[in-house]
Amino acid sequence: MSADAVLSSRATSKVSPPPVVLSRWVNERCPALAEILSAHDVARLTRRPCWVLLGLSLVGRFPKRTTYRGRSVGWSRSEVLAWMTRELELDPEQRIPRRCRRGRPHQRRLPLSLPPRRSAP
Repeated sequence: MSADAVLSSRATSKVSPPPVVLSRWVNERCPALAEILSAHDVARLTRRPCWVLLGLSLVGRFPKRTTYRGRSVGWSRSEVLAWMTRELELDPEQRIPRRCRRGRPHQRRLPLSLPPRRSAP
């Protein structure tokens, strides 16, 4: 075969270019950073430790974390506040105990008004 025949055979056989592979997160929108809460923020807001919140989210009783480009970023503020209003509301029939379980408080209460001072004789 001559060199011209090899070139013409290569020109006639169509070689497809390699497929372009795009990441699945190319067109993902960036979440609003003011609406994302960290684990510390959520723990302070709900008054529960981080490990309790992570356990509740694994079970499905707490909102899932927001992801960005395949990594979990934090919780959405609106979802956490909606969960708090839904789950933490008190039943009207539920009584809140007014006293400690032991019957007396651990700390002394401050007096609401000071007793009158004794005058020195």
